[in-house]
Amino acid sequence: MSQPRAATCVAEASCYRLTMSVQEIKAGLAELPQEQQDHLAAYLVHLRHQRDAAARREISEAIADKNPDHWLAVSELREKWKD
Repeated sequence: MSQPRAATCVAEASCYRLTMSVQEIKAGLAELPQEQQDHLAAYLVHLRHQRDAAARREISEAIADKNPDHWLAVSELREKWKD
């Protein structure tokens, strides 16, 4: 069995970070408990939406919509997100 690759410290401005391959990150994430994976998934979606002004606008408008006819049931939302 091969030894795990040692993480390398990289100086970047005034912060330091450990560099890992995407495969190493994925393997580590697969070992996390489901609750932590869910938290991380939500955070990644949050970061994606921060990059996307149209998505931010759409989410803000949906949250502000007070008309219950426009709301989705949880089951509808789960079906929509299934893929």
